[in-house]
Amino acid sequence: MRDRFAPFVIAGLLFITLIGCSARQDLTIQSDGSGSASVTVTLHPIMVSYFTDLMSAMTGADASHPVFDLDHIRAVFAERPGTRITRLEEPERGTLRVDVSFTDVNVLLPPTGSQTPVLAFVRRATERELRLRLDREALDRMMDLAPPGAAQLAGLLLPPTDGSVSRSEFRAEMAWALEEYGQRSVVERVLDDATIDVVVRTPTRIIRQTGGRIEPGSGDRAVRFSVPVLDVLTLTGERVYSVVFSP
Repeated sequence: MRDRFAPFVIAGLLFITLIGCSARQDLTIQSDGSGSASVTVTLHPIMVSYFTDLMSAMTGADASHPVFDLDHIRAVFAERPGTRITRLEEPERGTLRVDVSFTDVNVLLPPTGSQTPVLAFVRRATERELRLRLDREALDRMMDLAPPGAAQLAGLLLPPTDGSVSRSEFRAEMAWALEEYGQRSVVERVLDDATIDVVVRTPTRIIRQTGGRIEPGSGDRAVRFSVPVLDVLTLTGERVYSVVFSP
């Protein structure tokens, strides 16, 4: 294992797994802002092997050590009023399944102080809008789901916001750190394929959307947003994804 870089990379990978490394999220939103979310995260065996080796070296944990900190996830949602976990499990090593219901989608990723909300639901007389903002501040909010130690190291791993480290350079660093777990071409393909897929389902027809595509056969009541994980981790500006539907 490449000791100099390993702790920083695995912290970042832990962060990625909690917001989606090859993840699928189905979010159903109602006109009043309530709804439910179902998330499935699946790690590639390369990532699981790396996690296992690192945990063994750092703590002496054996190969059965869980990849995901379920207790921490429970604690985070317990502090968010109106949310309830209906399923939380790691059915097999490297796979996480979470179902959450909520009375107000705005509480899922609440802003701190004067921060602009990462996830916002807006009610208007003739329409409803769900908006997701991605930038470095948003990544910091999402890292609340990671245990404190991992979140702090992941913050060190993220490239500078000034764009001095490109997406390709960041990809090369991660591939270098993981290459002993698979051929470099295989590792690079795993990194390139890691995607966050979010499908938002609405109770009425979607009027317009930004950054996604309407799901075929949904009757204009579902939109899919797909974002490569490497793009998320190397953001230097802001991206906004939104869906607007009839009340």
